[in-house]
Amino acid sequence: MRCDYSSTLDYALAQGETDSRRAMTINIGFSGLCLYLYESLAVGQRIIILNSVFPLPRREAVVKWIEEVETGYGIYKAGVEFCSS
Repeated sequence: MRCDYSSTLDYALAQGETDSRRAMTINIGFSGLCLYLYESLAVGQRIIILNSVFPLPRREAVVKWIEEVETGYGIYKAGVEFCSS
């Protein structure tokens, strides 16, 4: 089940990067989130969710799919799945 949920969140790339990046949530479910991102990430890329207003079951997630919203604007829509551990 998915619920609409619009909020900003900060994330970092899981490979030890300290720079945070901003995303906008679209919806949330038990298994993950749908997000607007301002950069393209690879399918399989792990991210660490640094903060969120909504309590999340896990802070680490993996990109399952990603698509550019409109060519040339640098906005992407992505689905991320919470990691089980």
